[in-house]
Formats: sequence, structure tokens, C-alpha cells
Amino acid sequence: MLDRLAYGDWTREELVAMDDRFVVAVETSFRRGLESRAAARSTATVRQRLTVEQAIQAAWIWYCRNRDAADIPFAAVVARVRARCPGVKPECIRAGFERRFRRSTPLPQVLGGGGGGAGGSLA
Repeated sequence: MLDRLAYGDWTREELVAMDDRFVVAVETSFRRGLESRAAARSTATVRQRLTVEQAIQAAWIWYCRNRDAADIPFAAVVARVRARCPGVKPECIRAGFERRFRRSTPLPQVLGGGGGGAGGSLA
């Protein structure tokens, strides 16, 4: 469980494997002349995506630590994510939380029209 909290939806091994595959693909593109290093340096989209995921992960950790003590409204989760990464759409945050709920053990009964439970206001 702590591994999942520390690395989001993936284990450290999965992240390292993804990184290795990405580096090989990018280096191959450089060698073949399909991509330039200057163009790659100027791309900020990947950094922004990581920032969104990091903000959602930080809110997830906060939620997990506090969900048993209080009923946490989704608006509070959105506010926490946006405090770290302004402008993130609620749909993106909800999707990130739904992925994490599906992967967490035991599966909380809060999304998809279930019957209440801890954090029931996220549904």
C-alpha cells in the first residue's frame, strides 16, 4: 500500500520500466532524425501532465489519511489539487480518483451509485 501511495497508480518497478522504454524510443527517434533534441527540450506538455498527476496523487494521499475522520466533499479534493496545479478540470481529478479507488485494497464503496460509506460525497 505504501508503494502505491509513494508512486501513484504504478509500482516503482513499473515506472522504471516505462521510463526505460520511453528513453529508448526517444533516443531511437533522435538517431533516425525523426525528432530533434531542440524540439524535445522545448516541449512542456509532459511536465504539465506530471504536475497534474502529482497534484492528484498528493490529494489522494491526503484523502486516504483523512477519510475515516470526516466525510470529505469532492469540492475539498478539487480545491487541494488546484492549490498545487491551478486549472485542473474536476473531470480529470475524478478520473484520477476513480483509478486509485479501483486499485486500492479493499475497494471503497463510494463511486458509481453505491450506498454511502467513508467519503460517500465523492460519488
